[in-house]
This record gives sequence, C-alpha cells and structure tokens, in this order.
Amino acid sequence: MKDAGLTLKEGGTPCILLSSYIGSPRNIYEIYQDSMANTHFNYHAYVFLTMTASPNWPEIQGELLQHQYACHRPDLLARVFELKRNDLMNEIANNNVFGKVVGHVHTIEFQKHGLPHMNLLIFLEKSDKIRTVDQVNKFVSAEFTDEKKDPLLFNTIRKCMVHGPCGDGNPGSPLDGGGYPVYRRSNDGR
Repeated sequence: MKDAGLTLKEGGTPCILLSSYIGSPRNIYEIYQDSMANTHFNYHAYVFLTMTASPNWPEIQGELLQHQYACHRPDLLARVFELKRNDLMNEIANNNVFGKVVGHVHTIEFQKHGLPHMNLLIFLEKSDKIRTVDQVNKFVSAEFTDEKKDPLLFNTIRKCMVHGPCGDGNPGSPLDGGGYPVYRRSNDGR
C-alpha cells in the first residue's frame, strides 16, 4: 500500500485565482490599488462603515430546515448578505445619505461561523466632507430610539449594539472620554 503523503513533485496543479475571488492575493492587491487611486484624487475617505451579516435575518431563518443553523448554509448567508449590501450601497450612492459620493472601496471578510462582514471607505465630494461636530452628530449617536415610535429598531439596538452598563452602572467601564469619542446623547429623560 502506497503512503498517502505527497511529495513536492506529486503536488497538485498550480492555480491562479482571479481578482474577483474575494480574499485572493489579486483581489487584495486590486482593492489596495483602488484605495490609493481614490485617495490620490479625492484625498482621504470621510466615512468608514462596517456591515455584518446577522444569522437572525428573517430571509435566512425562513429558508433553514428543521434542526439547521445559519452556519450550515454559507451559500444562503452570502447571498442574503450580498443583496443587503447592494441595497445599502444603493442607498448611500443614490440617496446621498452622507452627501455626494465620488468614490468608495470595500472589502469583504468572513468571520466566525462563516458570517460575511464588509468594511467600506466612502469618499465624499469636497463640499460634503464631514468637518464639524454637528455634522458628525447627524450620523453618529449612542442613543436608543423611542421604543413606542420604533419598537423594531429599539429592540435591534438593545439586542445587537449594547455591550453592557457604563457610567454609574459600571464604574470600571473603560468608556471614560479619555481618548474615546463622546457620542451624542440627548437629555430626554430616558
């Protein structure tokens, strides 16, 4: 019986992955080149946005068989994530959520349990670049929405975005304003 191990001479056929293959060396290099070109013409990116797939999205949960988890269906996770990513990109580019977009670059990584994750750099037209505290506060906040007005968003924030008590509820919390950003928090009694 022959040994199952392979020598270097018996190895497989070399394969060069296309740049469209996410995570391949050519894909990473292409993203780098795109980033440098965008930075050259548009200076710095003004928005860094992340998007992570959720195994609890109804589009995923509705397609799972009994006793099946989202991690068992990476094809479904990737397909739903890509559809939602396209919707987000359409919203940002066509509805000028942050202002007029003159360029963007993104990478997609796969995290634990096969969940896709996107990191996105958005380059804005010079007149729309974010420069003031008020402009930042328009897009970034550390507040709960009104539970009565938008219960779905309120529960999503409570379930997915809250890491634990801060301030008086946890005096040892590392969020002390010393080097950490201070986000808008309205004093509305809640």
